[in-house]
Amino acid sequence: MSGDTVKQQIREILTVITKVSKGDYDVRLDRAGTHPDLAPIISGLNMMISEIRVRETDLEEQREEIKALNESLLQRINEKNQAEDLYRTLTENSTTGIYITQKGKFIFVNDVFQQYSGYEHNELMSMNSVDLIHPEDKPDVRAKAIEMLKGERTEGYELRMMRKDGSVIWAIENLKSIIFNDEPAVLGNFVNITERKRTEDALVLSDTILKTIHEGIISLDLD
Repeated sequence: MSGDTVKQQIREILTVITKVSKGDYDVRLDRAGTHPDLAPIISGLNMMISEIRVRETDLEEQREEIKALNESLLQRINEKNQAEDLYRTLTENSTTGIYITQKGKFIFVNDVFQQYSGYEHNELMSMNSVDLIHPEDKPDVRAKAIEMLKGERTEGYELRMMRKDGSVIWAIENLKSIIFNDEPAVLGNFVNITERKRTEDALVLSDTILKTIHEGIISLDLD
């Protein structure tokens, strides 16, 4: 074997080493026709490259696993933060009863809604939202709720809530379709208008009384 051939093989070895140093772990040296003194070097170099390739693959898999784990942790942290933000938003509202339902059942109620209903939290969690609606109002409420969830209605609607003690309160309800814990849900807000309704009823009664008195006076004048 000529000296030029040996020099060429040495250059090939150096070229491979350079490629490996730059991250190319798929390159290999061909042992065919190599100088006997270079054959062990080439074999050792090929084995070393193979080991580096395996280790690099393992490291890459570990990096992917760590990346996936980090993404999962970030997602959980974001979900936790979102849940905490939602919880603060819902619980810090001191005048509006707010709830979330999935498949008709309560999965969240704030303190105000719980106070309006008169039920304990664990009792509400085992109830359907329609259980609190006055029987006479259910058909109308169901129709208006469907319209609102479809986006066909923007104004809230009035309803009567049946409290645990049997008393009734009036409310205006608004609904919105949301995704909660990766599942479709309904977010409802519930404003107590009982006092307003009582005032309205009192005004109607007063108006009726005044009309009756007025008609009585006219009748007396005619007599």
